[in-house]
Amino acid sequence: YLDAGRDTFKINVFNQWTGQWQELGAVNKTDTGVWKIAAFEASEWCRSPRDSGEDVHADIVIDDAGDGCESIADVELQFVPAREWQRRTLAAAEPSTQHQAVTNVLNREIEIPAGQSLYGIAVPLWSGSLAANLVRGRVYAVTDAGEKLITDKQYTLPADGDWFELLVVPEAGCLRYRMELSQPTGSVGWYQSADGALAYRAWSYAEQTDNTPATVAKTFTVREPFFGLRVNVSNAAPSLTARCRLRRELRGNGWSSVIGEQTLTFRKGEPAAIYFEPQTAGSYQLELLSDDGVISETAMISPLLLARREAVSPPLPFAKPGGNVLFEPAATHRQTLKLDAGLAEAGRNADTLKLTVLSPGAGLELTPDSRLTAKPGQVLALQLRNHTDAAFARIYWAARDADFAPDRSVLVPLVQNDSELREYHCTLDLNPSWRGQISHWRIEPANGLAANGVIGLGAIRVLNDAAFVPPKPVKRSP
Repeated sequence: YLDAGRDTFKINVFNQWTGQWQELGAVNKTDTGVWKIAAFEASEWCRSPRDSGEDVHADIVIDDAGDGCESIADVELQFVPAREWQRRTLAAAEPSTQHQAVTNVLNREIEIPAGQSLYGIAVPLWSGSLAANLVRGRVYAVTDAGEKLITDKQYTLPADGDWFELLVVPEAGCLRYRMELSQPTGSVGWYQSADGALAYRAWSYAEQTDNTPATVAKTFTVREPFFGLRVNVSNAAPSLTARCRLRRELRGNGWSSVIGEQTLTFRKGEPAAIYFEPQTAGSYQLELLSDDGVISETAMISPLLLARREAVSPPLPFAKPGGNVLFEPAATHRQTLKLDAGLAEAGRNADTLKLTVLSPGAGLELTPDSRLTAKPGQVLALQLRNHTDAAFARIYWAARDADFAPDRSVLVPLVQNDSELREYHCTLDLNPSWRGQISHWRIEPANGLAANGVIGLGAIRVLNDAAFVPPKPVKRSP
């Protein structure tokens, strides 16, 4: 946002879980005249009942509070899509061929192994017709303090044999859960397991085998999505009980509220695990607390990284040379580069200019030796190795003596935490401002909240129809 004026704006969200609007955060501007980043964290506002096969849309509103206009350049929503990650079964009762209709309320208690954490339960449904069938599913955590509702979903129009998945946010230390099916409409039912009760599968996430090295700092950076921490308190003798609290660094807003909290008993030389809702890459802080305050013992922290169901897509093959060359790393093509303070050159070779990202949104200005005439059908070919957690690059263009502006730019989706030099293609003439003479460019190679990492910038070209040949699909090995 542009920090112009001394007014305030708020970010409000509609909480489908409570059915009410809530304030996610507020920004008090200080009239510095510079672009700033504000970040806010909340985990439960987008949880919603399921209706007609689609999650209810979660609304986000930027409210200017009626005291002055706002200039917003980017809004970035970070989340971990559950379907992309491998799972492992914690407990299961597989279905037989026997089924029954849901007539009232059906319950089954589920117990998971000690030291584990539940992330989802799935039950197989039976359907006797193609009419308007519907059933409601709920999951309760069974704790010493009583039952706590942690998931409430509807499944509309199930086909016979569908698995009804109910994802949950882990309840700290809970090993017993109650699964409930109720409020049936039409001809809908459930499959029995061998013991005659409701069949089910309870699962957690699978951990990457090539995990990141442990760190002794209580503030640490994680480069990939993760779902827990393995913690070893080296000085625990003979044991130490502590409340573990995780917080996330919010750009411009300090540290978030507590993301996950769990009481663990540490024994010397024996690591313990804390689980929470899956988190994106970023900087985090782990607090260890006892009844007397902050614990000073050294803790070894190792993130439990999520394992992808499929490998990251292989690099696109580079398009045939041609078009207008804007940049070449070996500097055989003359160009003028001007780097922001948030980027530092860390060397170059024939393939890439290596850049260290020191602050989010940093960029470089590029002035090629010749102007470019914007035409229909032109494609931007950007070669880039993105070894940061940034999800986008941003490319601006302008005529001579004109300022860069958001409406004269494109966002280029990137592979995060990547080790490959890839060529990304973006159709420029989809932007209505792709017109006239273009003389200079601005490239933000790690756009958004990415605060550190390394970028390898390869050749940048604008390809015309005659020069651009779409790459052939790359076959994956088995």
